[in-house]
Amino acid sequence: MSVDSRPIVVDSAVDLEAQAARRARALTSVLALSQEIVAQLDLDRLLEAVVGRARDLTRARVAALCLLDPDGALLRLAATTDDSDAPRPLEPYEATQPAGRVVGSGETVVVDAACARCGFQAAHAPGLCAAAPLRTGETTLGALCVIRDRGQPFEPEETQALTLLANFAAIAITNARLAEAGRAQAKQAAALAERERLAAELHDDLAQTLGFLGLKVERALDDLALGRAENARRELAAMGPALETAYGQVRAALSGLSQPVLDEVDLIDRLGDCLREFGGGSNVPAELVVIDPSAAALPRLAKVQAVAIVREALANARRHAAARRVRVIVERQDGMAQITVDDDGRGFDPRAAAGEVHFGLAIMRARAERLGGRLVVDSSPGLGTRVTAAFPLVEAGRA
Repeated sequence: MSVDSRPIVVDSAVDLEAQAARRARALTSVLALSQEIVAQLDLDRLLEAVVGRARDLTRARVAALCLLDPDGALLRLAATTDDSDAPRPLEPYEATQPAGRVVGSGETVVVDAACARCGFQAAHAPGLCAAAPLRTGETTLGALCVIRDRGQPFEPEETQALTLLANFAAIAITNARLAEAGRAQAKQAAALAERERLAAELHDDLAQTLGFLGLKVERALDDLALGRAENARRELAAMGPALETAYGQVRAALSGLSQPVLDEVDLIDRLGDCLREFGGGSNVPAELVVIDPSAAALPRLAKVQAVAIVREALANARRHAAARRVRVIVERQDGMAQITVDDDGRGFDPRAAAGEVHFGLAIMRARAERLGGRLVVDSSPGLGTRVTAAFPLVEAGRA
């Protein structure tokens, strides 16, 4: 007697069609979810989103995501859909156990939660646990796990969807970590820039004011020693405004207030102010030589930096050069404004500069280079010093 197998064929076709439909739905869901999680660059929010999507995708009771520690020996429970405030310990895994198969071998496994050597799974037993590796390329970051009741076995398409979601999650975690590292690096760079700004402002402003006060104290002591009380009184009286200036400079530096931007103020006028300040504190003849007035057409920030460089160069000449004369020369060379501070003092070897002089030169060079300019120091022992700052010029109306 023959057996009619046609219903079996029909049933098999129906099963295959249903299975294909389930796989298509799972794949569509994973692709939709992947776009959401890959775009998330906040690591904590990303991990919470991944476990939530994994639970919903597999219709699980609870989901968890574990990450390997930097040494790759311990797993840390990083996120879970469990609302409890239970601690998230580091747990070792063994290659022969489910966690080892997932993390070490890159397998997706389904195990009895009660049998797994995992504190999280044991806490949610009884049930079935499906675990997929968080893997990108040859690197495994951890595991993505879901648990549901024993009466709801995982279909192959569900574990495949979980594996695919875990792959997308691993890419997203890598991107989020890179973004996090970039933000940390940016913060560190900002902190360093702020420290350099503070150091430059204190050095340029406060150090020069304190140098002026020190000079006045020396003169007042000399006058007192020689019985010139009236001269000493004048020297001490001149210190009052300088002290107020010093207080203002400290407050401005600590509150992030830099020197006023030189917009409407003419650069040549400000250089003249610098020379008058220098002459009042040193009694050394100082001259401003403007060879080409168009060299003053600098961008706003370049004006600020140029004035700061000139003030520092003049302060160095007053403190160290023992010069008989000083000139500030403004000219134009090769499309750049050149501002030179030239003195006939004792000079020095720039390559051997140390301490305060080296620090001051470094700040001046940084000020010029920050705006696309350059700083050249030409000096030799006994032959004076010539400090030249060059800045790119801009078209009229854009300064």
